Amino acid sequence: MPSSASTAFRSGDYFHILTKHPQGQIFAQDAGLGFERAGGVVMIQIFTQGGRSQEDKQRLFAAVADKLATLGVAREDVFIGYVENGAGDWSFGLGRAQYVTGELSVPKK
Repeated sequence: MPSSASTAFRSGDYFHILTKHPQGQIFAQDAGLGFERAGGVVMIQIFTQGGRSQEDKQRLFAAVADKLATLGVAREDVFIGYVENGAGDWSFGLGRAQYVTGELSVPKK
């Protein structure tokens, strides 16, 4: 995923886990917002280092919903969880925290 104003993520710093679930295995209510989901819920969990503004996050959420809408996913079916943490909370392999050991530079915010 290329870096852009809507995401503010570095290229090369992008990882995926995709899992498809059969009908009836995902339960995603509207959290009291008063809308009905169309039935094709897409749940996205983003783990990233803290530091992005609320405005950046809002742009990211809108961009994801807009892109998925072009693929036929109803905007009300896009469920995004955004979890922030710090540089010391990551290990990209080998049992080491590469941002802490200096093997990777901490991304600029």
